[in-house]
Amino acid sequence: MSDQRRQFFRIQDEGIIYLEKIEGQNLAKFKQDILDQVYDETDVFKRFFKFENDLQSMFLNNKTLSPDWLKMMNILNSKINQMAMLLAPNYETLFNQPPQTINLSANGLGIDYPMAFSENESVKIELILLPQCTYLSALAKVVYCIKKDQGTEAMAYTLGLQLEVIRPQDTDRLIQHIMKKEAEWLKYRRTQALNSENKQV
Repeated sequence: MSDQRRQFFRIQDEGIIYLEKIEGQNLAKFKQDILDQVYDETDVFKRFFKFENDLQSMFLNNKTLSPDWLKMMNILNSKINQMAMLLAPNYETLFNQPPQTINLSANGLGIDYPMAFSENESVKIELILLPQCTYLSALAKVVYCIKKDQGTEAMAYTLGLQLEVIRPQDTDRLIQHIMKKEAEWLKYRRTQALNSENKQV
């Protein structure tokens, strides 16, 4: 699949997300913080997953490591992530928030959200991809904000967001996550179809 097709490939996924309106001087600062990978130092888990993201980037860019080494390092990272999640309830952190359904691509996302935003407004996105708990931050533009006819007050609006500023390494991680989830879904569908055929025999 070409890189261009991967950019627009979409999946229905689950993740943890936080949005915040960004404007004025804060807008320029946040753009630079994204590129410099500056995190909220008061949130120990954001610092922790900054290190995790750095490790993932090294794995993606290092073609000399053997498959066994890569597998071992991924297992160790998963183990550390699980330990971090056990500690998370003791801290005030984004990682404690419940996951929600996200329509996800490498260019943007669609979600239900409790707050309304204006069209073309700039928003800060903090996104945690599950189950690896990959933390990404980005700047997005609100493409649409629609009041839902039905639904709870907790998720009263449907938002469409287009990613405008995101680190290239995070885009690569996002694409890999999407392709992995799609491969898992296709495998599940093939298994279901095979089981259905076996029942008819």
